[in-house]
Amino acid sequence: MKVFIDHAIEEIREVVGNDRVILGLSGGVDSSVVAALIHKAIGDQLTCVFVNNGLLREVGSGRCAADFRQEPAHQVAL
Repeated sequence: MKVFIDHAIEEIREVVGNDRVILGLSGGVDSSVVAALIHKAIGDQLTCVFVNNGLLREVGSGRCAADFRQEPAHQVAL
């Protein structure tokens, strides 16, 4: 798994370069893993936009926002 993560981080850095990335974060497993991986690769070049699509459990949206608020990445909550 570490080899995959290291390869993915390298590839993300090559593709993004000095640009910025906006990521729609739903709080599900897929977008959360992608957000964590991209953040590990490019840090504050990432802006996560949390979109509450209404499919999370009652505490899910608050938990997701709180979890990603701890990261130094930029955030916009809609």
